[in-house]
Amino acid sequence: MSLKLFDTKDAVPESLRDSAVETKDGKWAVSDATGLKINADRLLDEKKQLQAKYDELTGKLGGLTPEQIAKIRDDAKKAEDEADRKAGDFDKLLAKRLDEQKAEFQRQIDELAGYKGKYVRSQTESAIRSAAKAANVADEDIDTVIELTADKRVRYDEKSGKMIVVDKDGDPTGLTVDKFFAESYRTEKPKFYKPAGGAGGGAGGSTTGSTGGAPAVTDGAGFLSNLDKIASGEVKVVAG
Repeated sequence: MSLKLFDTKDAVPESLRDSAVETKDGKWAVSDATGLKINADRLLDEKKQLQAKYDELTGKLGGLTPEQIAKIRDDAKKAEDEADRKAGDFDKLLAKRLDEQKAEFQRQIDELAGYKGKYVRSQTESAIRSAAKAANVADEDIDTVIELTADKRVRYDEKSGKMIVVDKDGDPTGLTVDKFFAESYRTEKPKFYKPAGGAGGGAGGSTTGSTGGAPAVTDGAGFLSNLDKIASGEVKVVAG
């Protein structure tokens, strides 16, 4: 089981920081297997909690979207401004009720926005992890890849409701997350990918090794055209 070393604890990816151990030489080590398991368990648990909280808050708001709630808040503010222009106890009571309603809506919007941000981050990390593993990114580098690409190259698009890939300037590329890690990111960061399998000998392999490094001929025409070189040992003859 290999250990991944970091110069400082802050350099350890946040998702693995709790499992990091300081070594005798002052570095911080994380076990690949331990880190991956801890991170996977944490993400799964966090995803479940965020989904439950998101569903709970959505239910409390009667299925209203953040945009609809924002409109209600704006309407309440307009009504409050109108009430201020009028006189009478009824207008003061109305303004007070509107203030209370606006404050409650704002509290719920802020709370929902916070959980939505965490939920989107969790979904983004999950999408990157899945695509990176499928593209043959090394297990020990997946968390580093997540840190480098989440929200920077792979992000959630509010308009489409899907994960999109953007270039280094933040412009959409049109690539899917899977295609990005299988092709583009492999070209950009080959060091994070597992090495391809070694090439075999096969029919296309060279025969130079069997003749001590000298070129070889196996046909009659080659033999006749290389008599001088054969005599001097520059060319070897291989039986057909």
